[in-house]
Amino acid sequence: MMTRRMWCAPGALMVALWLGWAGSSAAAQQGEQVRRQHSGRPSRAAPDAPKRERGRSSHAVAGRQRKEVPPAMSPAPTVRLDTVVYRLALSADKAVALDSAKLGRQTTLADFEKRLRSLGDARLLYRIDQTVNLRDQARIYAQADQPLAPAAASSGGKRRVPSGRRTTGIELSVGGDWAAGAAGRLAMLSLRVDVATVETVSVGQASSSPLFRDVRQNYMAPTRYEQPIVLVSLDGNCGDAQGRCVAFITRVVLHAPETFQNRR
Repeated sequence: MMTRRMWCAPGALMVALWLGWAGSSAAAQQGEQVRRQHSGRPSRAAPDAPKRERGRSSHAVAGRQRKEVPPAMSPAPTVRLDTVVYRLALSADKAVALDSAKLGRQTTLADFEKRLRSLGDARLLYRIDQTVNLRDQARIYAQADQPLAPAAASSGGKRRVPSGRRTTGIELSVGGDWAAGAAGRLAMLSLRVDVATVETVSVGQASSSPLFRDVRQNYMAPTRYEQPIVLVSLDGNCGDAQGRCVAFITRVVLHAPETFQNRR
């Protein structure tokens, strides 16, 4: 009887053993994954996926929130508003030369009034000197319920005296806001001035009548502290008793609010 002997080198034996262990380990891992899928249990890598997804979604939400935040508002633009209104009666030749830009170059109120008096008969009607918050769209007025002067008139040989009342005065509507990065400058100043007056004029030789004047002036433009704004409205069609043109001239200056306290 013959007996065959198998001989194997030690290195080859170690390689065969390692390949057998690796194959069995991979098969075991594959079988474990199949069992987990059929049983409904998540795999080992599954818990990390929601964390990464949650991380990405939170960053996206934070980015959207940063974009939707409105810009910060500037401090409330409180200013001192100094306004004067004059009635100026002047001849037609001087009325043509009346220029609001030239009048605005008079830096002080005294120089401004002096310039008006050199043009004609200037009379101060109203002055308003108050602090206002421009963002609140301030509305300021000074009015009077004025009785009309008796106006004599004849009717059928009898004299009658009509009577009545009329509201006169001034009303200011002002608003605006600061320009970004420009201290002491307004992005846009919106100003409206309404003036109502009553005068008495002669009608013929034996009667007189009240004359109502209503003036509205508007200004909308950037401006700075201490920069005079001058508005001119002139009526050459219906003058005064001497036939002169009648102009209403408004001068507005914005000052820093602390100047109001310093004057007290």
